Amino acid sequence: MRRVCFYLIALTIVTLTMVGCGDSGEEISATTVSRETSTTQVAPAETSTTQAAAKTSTTQAAAEDEWVTVATLSSTDAPWHDMEGLLMSDPFTAAGEAQLVLDMPDGGELDGVIVGIIPADKATSLSALLEAVQEGIVVTLPATLPTRAISGLDGTYVLVNSVPQTVAWSVELQTRP
Repeated sequence: MRRVCFYLIALTIVTLTMVGCGDSGEEISATTVSRETSTTQVAPAETSTTQAAAKTSTTQAAAEDEWVTVATLSSTDAPWHDMEGLLMSDPFTAAGEAQLVLDMPDGGELDGVIVGIIPADKATSLSALLEAVQEGIVVTLPATLPTRAISGLDGTYVLVNSVPQTVAWSVELQTRP
């Protein structure tokens, strides 16, 4: 039984590596995070009620531009079903604009993480997981370009990683409300 699990984990690692290395960037585009807020100019002749309304609309515009973390996967997470080297996040729901953000403080130029985004209902067994990874979204996040935009999410998913890394890391999936 252990030998079969070892071979399935090895197959998962090879599959994620092959799919991740072939990332064409067509569906997933690189982006940088910017936290710009718009400001509203209020003419000095306006009343304090107008100024208060302007401050409220500025705050609401800033809140709409902020990213909200809906899932996290980390190199320190416990292995999925006690399968060494296979990490999986808790299920999360995402739709619309999304991005993956890698935090790898000690990462060098050649370090990075390969993350799969698969439907949560496909994470039932190792064989179903392997099939889902081939059909899901696989993203390579190099430490030098730690943010990637993700399109096409609309449902409940999990983040998956099976490529061991010697450098500590964490990945957040963020959405905009």
